[in-house]
Amino acid sequence: GGDNMNVKIYRGFLFLGEYSVKSICQESGTISVGTVFQIDNDTYTVGNIIIKCDGTILLEVY
Repeated sequence: GGDNMNVKIYRGFLFLGEYSVKSICQESGTISVGTVFQIDNDTYTVGNIIIKCDGTILLEVY
């Protein structure tokens, strides 16, 4: 189910890693363009969301 969904996060062409949705969800409970989240004490903002037809979710952040 939704509990194990992973997203692949890119900053430019740099692959930052694959993370579970739960690990990056903030208090709002949603991830959308403009959402700010932290990974390893670094702060990122979602600039684009790409959902591929194989089910892969990519977040482009800055």
